[in-house]
Amino acid sequence: MPAPSPPVLSLLGNRGEGDGHKFWMQYNFVRSLMTFNINVYFRSIDILHYESFPSTGPVILIGNHANQFVDGFNLVRATKRPVRMLIAQKSYDKRVVGDVAKLMGNIPVLRPQDRPCNGKGKLVKIIDEGGAGFTVVGEGCNFTTVSGLFGCDVLVKGCKIKAKWSNGTRDEFNVREAPTSDNELKLNKPIDKDIGSITAFISPGAKLDFKILPKIDQKIVYNKVIQDLDNGGCIGIFPEGGSHDQGHLIPLKAGVAIMALAAAAEDVPVKLVCAGMTYFHAHRFRSKALIQYGNPFSCPPDLIELNKTDPKKACNQLLIRITKELKMVTTNTTDHRSKKIIQTIRRLYQPNGVKFLTGEEHMQLNKKFVIGFERVRHLPQAEALMGKVGEYIDEGKAGGWKDKELKLAILIEETQKNVRLISYCLFHLIQIVILTPIVLPSLILNGPIMAICKYKGKKHQAKALAASSVKVGAFDVIASEVIKTATVFTLPVYLFYTASLAIAMGAVIKDHHSDQLQMYKWLAPILLIVLLVPYGYVSVYCGDQLTFSIKKLLVINRTKIRRKTYHRLRQRRIDVQVECRSFARTYLKEGEWDLQGAEQQCNVFNKGGKSRPQVQHYTQQPQRAAGSEFQGKNGGNEERTSRGGFGIN
Repeated sequence: MPAPSPPVLSLLGNRGEGDGHKFWMQYNFVRSLMTFNINVYFRSIDILHYESFPSTGPVILIGNHANQFVDGFNLVRATKRPVRMLIAQKSYDKRVVGDVAKLMGNIPVLRPQDRPCNGKGKLVKIIDEGGAGFTVVGEGCNFTTVSGLFGCDVLVKGCKIKAKWSNGTRDEFNVREAPTSDNELKLNKPIDKDIGSITAFISPGAKLDFKILPKIDQKIVYNKVIQDLDNGGCIGIFPEGGSHDQGHLIPLKAGVAIMALAAAAEDVPVKLVCAGMTYFHAHRFRSKALIQYGNPFSCPPDLIELNKTDPKKACNQLLIRITKELKMVTTNTTDHRSKKIIQTIRRLYQPNGVKFLTGEEHMQLNKKFVIGFERVRHLPQAEALMGKVGEYIDEGKAGGWKDKELKLAILIEETQKNVRLISYCLFHLIQIVILTPIVLPSLILNGPIMAICKYKGKKHQAKALAASSVKVGAFDVIASEVIKTATVFTLPVYLFYTASLAIAMGAVIKDHHSDQLQMYKWLAPILLIVLLVPYGYVSVYCGDQLTFSIKKLLVINRTKIRRKTYHRLRQRRIDVQVECRSFARTYLKEGEWDLQGAEQQCNVFNKGGKSRPQVQHYTQQPQRAAGSEFQGKNGGNEERTSRGGFGIN
């Protein structure tokens, strides 16, 4: 295989190497440390269908990228065999994150956006050439003589032009062919999205600054990956590239397909496994997450043969398969507003007696409604329902209520009446009285750490949003920055508390000559540093229960002091709920899931708000073809069902 260019080789030369005992000891130590940090940040992480993951043999683990560095930590935490992640060179060079990546033997990948070059001159005009692409016209540019690009030195086919265009986007366009003029450059239209009128990217009279992104030779990375796979290793990759918070998959990069086909061509029996990570408000402390593994699959033999004659076509076809598999383990919506509305419809459809959903139930129910609404979204009834639910959400927000709070208030009102309501409130008051002395000292001790984490998270969010063209609110970077900051600052803060206690104890007992008191001078600081971490860990879980009790009492209080608003929104919710259930029975009835039967089963199980029974699973309808989720009018399968059926209780 051809040798890589010297700059790339020099960057990759410092990667953490080793497969021996020492390496795996440090891998397991770092994995345990990050698992602890992840468990503190997230309230729960459900792992689904891991039993199908290959325990041995070469595997490429493919994940969606919705939470920056946390995604990699979660995959390593959930996978019970060593995983070497591919990580951006920019992140690999950072402190803390890069140090962890080196200890775990991760493989750095240099991306074009990590080595940009400022373009000379301005972009002034754009000429649409139809299907062939378009030509960008510059003023004072030097396209033919540009030099100093990383890895390729000159502007060649495969480089990219990046700019903040007149229409407000920050799109990147591939160079279609090497330039023949200093002020004209032919670019490709992206095939993965509809960009509308290309002429809108530069408005008349505009003069735009631009950057040139080099073409990077990744052969050294591919060779290293194939070598690890040939040794039976597991490689983790996020083919979307950078993380984002769009709520759906963005077009995948070709690298994962190139590596898989290259390994298969060398008779490496590599398996591809997709893992979907779903986060429920991931930017919030003590939120929930779910990781779902898909079925392993191999590169089809026909694609391996096609790769010998037409690599581009083979890669595109394999990417289509990978995208389909990733969609099976993720929930995808077109925009944040639609996602919020569909989640609210799911909650309205869910009977009031259902107190909680497991992570699997939550995700699968959301997913079924997303797929169902995509199938019938063109209908006027679907548009009307989404409009009514959107108005209901806005009305509740104006009145100071969220739908989940209204649902909780209705549940309490229906199940806790008169004396039962008094005992219900008394129980939570007692819980608050008991837990507050446990949680409050920890809140005070860890207050400085939380303040620093919040500041750093907001700062990093603003910086990431300004630099990205795919992020909506950059909420995907907050959790990573918070966990990293807490990891760095917790030990120094705890050592400061220990030193302060040692100094205070010394000042208090310096005039006492008792050996027992002198022993306490050193014993108290030692006990403090030893017990701070486990105490903090326990107080986090106690804080969860304390928060739940406070929220429930606040909801009850709000129903009493704002009775008119509550009753108006309560009736509004009931009206919208009836419409949602009627719509679901009428238009989302097809497929392997009997919505009406599930609803009736829910009402039977949860009559009177009783405790949850064992999860029930609903069998597939025999007249449906196996592997279908919702079938359209043409009978084609739009999505695969999750394994094991799905039930609510």
